[in-house]
Order: sequence, then C-alpha cells, then structure tokens
Amino acid sequence: MFESNKIPGMIEVGEQQLLQELDLMISGDVVSDRIDRAIAASKAAEVDRPQHFIPRLHLAKLQHLWEDGKYREARNAFVAMVSDNGGSMPGPVLNDFLELLEHGFSIRELYRRDH
Repeated sequence: MFESNKIPGMIEVGEQQLLQELDLMISGDVVSDRIDRAIAASKAAEVDRPQHFIPRLHLAKLQHLWEDGKYREARNAFVAMVSDNGGSMPGPVLNDFLELLEHGFSIRELYRRDH
C-alpha cells in the first residue's frame, strides 16, 4: 500500500484517488487496447528493427492477458505475434518468451531481480 511520507501508514485523499485512477488505467482491456494501438502505430511508422520491437509489444500483450487469466486471448496474442513475423520468432524475442514462460508469464520476479 502507498504510504504518505507525512504520517507513516496514512494515505491522503488525493493520493488515494490518484492510485485508484492509475489502477483503472492499467487494468482490464484498456491495456490490451493500448498495446494494440502501439502495435498498429509501430507498423505504420518507421521503427528501428521492427522485427525485434513489434513482437515484444505482442509479447507484452500476451503476458498481460495471461496474468489476467485470459488464456485464450493470450494464445491468440501469441499466434498474432508469430503470424506478424512471417511465421517465426527472432532469437532475442524467443529468449524473452522463454524467460517469461519459465516464470509463469509473470514479470514480477524478473522485475525484483533487476531492481
């Protein structure tokens, strides 16, 4: 839980509202929709190494859907990632995929290790 540095253990009303707004912004289908828009925008723009960048957006969507328990949608995100890349997956993206797979598609442990 977020703590104010003014009085330990207390959350100010404004901070609580901000936390609720942030939670709503990153929950549910909104994240998937934003990732889809990022994928479409990346395809339309000149992106450096799109064969590495765009599949990672698909991978982020797959990971998010999996953590939300939307396994069929996660599967579809994986199929879309491979299809968009001509039926294959670049080595570095495959390594990222395997690392996520090893950790149950959760980035929490990976984040804790890096930070």
